[in-house]
Amino acid sequence: MAYDPYQHADHLGLTVHYGNPGTGLLGLYIHRSRAIILRAGLSARVERCALAHEIVHAEYEDEPTSDGAWSAKREARCDRIAAERLIDREALLSTASAYEDVGEWAAALEVTGWILGAYLAAHPLPVRYGSMAQQNHQPGFIMSS
Repeated sequence: MAYDPYQHADHLGLTVHYGNPGTGLLGLYIHRSRAIILRAGLSARVERCALAHEIVHAEYEDEPTSDGAWSAKREARCDRIAAERLIDREALLSTASAYEDVGEWAAALEVTGWILGAYLAAHPLPVRYGSMAQQNHQPGFIMSS
């Protein structure tokens, strides 16, 4: 069964609101109220990925921190776990066989480039999927959505 972050949020008792989570943010988890704020007007694909990411913050009971290094590690953890939930390995392998462009992979899998990049960084594809797969799983690689 495909992962549904909306059902997962509901199961965890999280409330999802739409508005402005802050400058440059797609979403924000607020621990004290167990609420997630998603930026209003996101595409369905970006919203789904942002919600999956924020759910991981909720599960780990993350609170804001001024420690940049710790914050970067938490964000990477949230991206990786969200990616593992949103991307089915077999569907990825099938998509990678059908398309050369990783942007097409992301679209076919209904995820953003950053989520696909997080998945590939943690779970590289076999060499038979070509140079695109090998180049694009490097840490820090960011693909456009």
